[in-house]
Amino acid sequence: MELDPRDGATVNRLANLLTEQGRYAEAEGLFRQAYEILGSSGPLTNRARLYFLWKADHELVRRTLDEAPVAMRSDRYWSVRGYILQMIGDLTGALAAFSIPS
Repeated sequence: MELDPRDGATVNRLANLLTEQGRYAEAEGLFRQAYEILGSSGPLTNRARLYFLWKADHELVRRTLDEAPVAMRSDRYWSVRGYILQMIGDLTGALAAFSIPS
């Protein structure tokens, strides 16, 4: 990341590693940076997962998932969204996410 701080994939990977180490505040900032660079839903879904692990704030998890513009919501986005909603106990939302046609 020091060599190329604009490499969004590397920034996102580092944020995932920090999440696994429990360094949530550091990871949060990097997920935001990765989203800004990449403009894809991956860092958003990763940040939603972070909020589930760190804050257990289900409304914050949902709001973060909803930040993804509709055009950015790929099959992977819907799959991850369904998984995260299932983890927070929103089975109706999870089923809807898993049912989105490709």
